[in-house]
Parts: sequence; structure tokens; C-alpha cells
Amino acid sequence: MFLLKNLDTTSQVQHTKAKTQKIIEKRLRFQEKNTEQKKWQVFYLIPEEKFLEAVRRGITEIWELAEYFDVDEEVIRSYIKLPRVRELLKEGY
Repeated sequence: MFLLKNLDTTSQVQHTKAKTQKIIEKRLRFQEKNTEQKKWQVFYLIPEEKFLEAVRRGITEIWELAEYFDVDEEVIRSYIKLPRVRELLKEGY
């Protein structure tokens, strides 16, 4: 009886793990899709050359950039987190 109970519990644990893994994978796919959409959105709203031009003109605060491009501050934060933009900023553009 004890052996059968353990098998049943093991089966339930495996089922729960599999179900949890599927949920995690689904969330990761959603996040990847969401990230790609955000990346497209920020590059569409803020062309790279216009951003660099604004920075060269001394518009460097997040709130200033948000006003300049007429977007939310969160869009600017997302933009400056992108690897390509970080590289350009490090290079001193």
C-alpha cells in the first residue's frame, strides 16, 4: 500500500512540474514577444539620428527627452536600455 501511495505522489509531482514548466515557457514566449514589440515601438517613435541630435543639443534628462519626443518617460527609459543605444551613448555621440 505504501509503495502505491508513493508512486501516486511521484506521478502528481511530475505532472505538477510539467504543468509549471509549460506555464513558465508560455510566459517567456510572451515576454520575448513583448520585448520585440517594445523595441519596434521605441525605434519607431524615436529615430536613432533624432535621438543623437537631441543629446548633442544638450537634451539629456529623461523628462526632457520625453517632452522633446512627445512620449512617456517609460518609452525613453526603454530606449536607453537597448544595447545599440547604450553603445552609441558610450561612444560619446
